[in-house]
Amino acid sequence: MMEHRDSALVQLEEAKQRVAHLEEKTALYQAILEHRIPDTTNPSNWEEIRHNHCDVFYSPSGSSENVNS
Repeated sequence: MMEHRDSALVQLEEAKQRVAHLEEKTALYQAILEHRIPDTTNPSNWEEIRHNHCDVFYSPSGSSENVNS
């Protein structure tokens, strides 16, 4: 019985982590829908926001020298 209990506790903790992750995603998407933050999750918008997030986009040439320009 103790093994089943321990296994159930591990599964419960994993489920709590999944719920927390989904709540974070829900809050992010809700903020995007309400236009409180820009939609950085949509690849079709990346060209428009590249100048705001140059630290996370690769330069087109593949080199790092143009990343912060």
